[in-house]
Amino acid sequence: MLIFNPETPRRGTIFAWHGFPDCPSSFEAFGRIASGRGWRVIAPFLPGYGGSEPLRRPTAKQLGTHMVQTAREWLEDEPAILVGHDWGAIGAYEALKLDHPFSSATLVSVPPVPVYLRNLPSYPRQITLSRYILFFQLAGIAEKTVDREYLRRIY
Repeated sequence: MLIFNPETPRRGTIFAWHGFPDCPSSFEAFGRIASGRGWRVIAPFLPGYGGSEPLRRPTAKQLGTHMVQTAREWLEDEPAILVGHDWGAIGAYEALKLDHPFSSATLVSVPPVPVYLRNLPSYPRQITLSRYILFFQLAGIAEKTVDREYLRRIY
């Protein structure tokens, strides 16, 4: 987990969730800039990354629930912003369906599922490009299949 604290009075907290196969350090530059403007930035590891505890049932909905719980653990009486990239965006879409503390959200690189599905007939190649997302929804199978060679093949 990376935490950037402002030197000035805090305006609020931004929760920045990384994607696959990234980690919180992908938000380092953002964290420095935002903290310089008065925001505390918390960039946690997604569950199961960086030695963190994986979710018992790793679904997008459970990831969203985890994001809301994490925010509530850290927040004081202050504004909260949710930022999600890739897998972080997938979880963030689910978090925003729940009773959440976020006043705004910025989601990068992943459309909402209904938009993705609606656009597939126009962009059928996207199903191939996004196959890793679908693959990682197969609980237990992905964990037994993935190795460095697999990751090299999909990237």
